[in-house]
Amino acid sequence: VVSTSNASLLKDASARHAFEKKIQDWVKSKVANHKQLRGGVFVFEAIPKSMTGKILRKDLRAMVKKEMEAKGKGREGAAQGG
Repeated sequence: VVSTSNASLLKDASARHAFEKKIQDWVKSKVANHKQLRGGVFVFEAIPKSMTGKILRKDLRAMVKKEMEAKGKGREGAAQGG
């Protein structure tokens, strides 16, 4: 959960990129090589949910795919979950 004051920092592209890098570096220092976040880390304002509160995975995959293409990391099947 991100508080309101921290959310405003992540709206800046450079702050968002720095946060993503910081998370990726932290995970890299804590987990084994085969568990690394090779797909990257993405920060979104909100996770798409249905009216009942379930995560809309199809919409989330589309959001990740769009971000990957925007960052130039577009790999076919990378956002498909395996």
